[in-house]
Amino acid sequence: MYLLRQIFNLFLFYGVLFCGGPRIISLAPSITDFLIRFKLEKYIVGKTYLDPDYINAEIVLGSSMRISHEKIINLKPTHIITAGLVPEEDFEFIRNKKIKIISLKYETLLDIAETFLILGKEFNLQEKSLFLLKSFLDSLYLFKNKKNGKKVLYILDMTGGIWTCGKNTFISDLLRWVGFKNIGDVFKDYKIISPELILKEKPDIVIFAFKSPENYFKGTFLEKLSAIKKNKFYSVPNSDYFSRPSPKILKALKFLSEIN
Repeated sequence: MYLLRQIFNLFLFYGVLFCGGPRIISLAPSITDFLIRFKLEKYIVGKTYLDPDYINAEIVLGSSMRISHEKIINLKPTHIITAGLVPEEDFEFIRNKKIKIISLKYETLLDIAETFLILGKEFNLQEKSLFLLKSFLDSLYLFKNKKNGKKVLYILDMTGGIWTCGKNTFISDLLRWVGFKNIGDVFKDYKIISPELILKEKPDIVIFAFKSPENYFKGTFLEKLSAIKKNKFYSVPNSDYFSRPSPKILKALKFLSEIN
């Protein structure tokens, strides 16, 4: 049965190539990053508004975060690849159109690594996927356990409270990978952390996911933190490195590993 399935997949893939190649809609910038690594960007027919201009594709997911069903119908995709940004009603629409959906979920660095294998298998690029995966893992382990358990508070936003990342998020996994102890790991997902908990945990380092954090924490309780008083706070050089679960997270790990 497995052999028959593999033969069918190869037949389907080469049939698609014979007809001009796959027609891919990428519904996350992180997915587009992977497709570029595989040199599949020429097959992207639909993208998000956050994808680069040089990707010659129709924008099917705009800033409203709603997918254009009309554009999906007109583009006639063979594959739609998402990373958790698709509401259930849109999933139902795609299923009804008999379009292949690849839905990826990212909670850890290993989920990111696994994407190389998933896409390599889907597009019959297994040898390429193994090469890319090895290169990614070799780089990943350069940053393992560099920070020796220092406590860190990672601030995503300060709108309506201090938003941070908890366990079951790939950002928290990044922090743990380099050896930080993320004080947000007392809860799951992305949530507002209380001032009381922050003051109790006394983070050694505070990392802001945006520029000029002084303009935001001035006059707030954060100024009471020893890390702030000692200038042990940092602003990420590019939020895309942290917000996108793609090969670009290696740049995020490099930044984290160089924090003193």
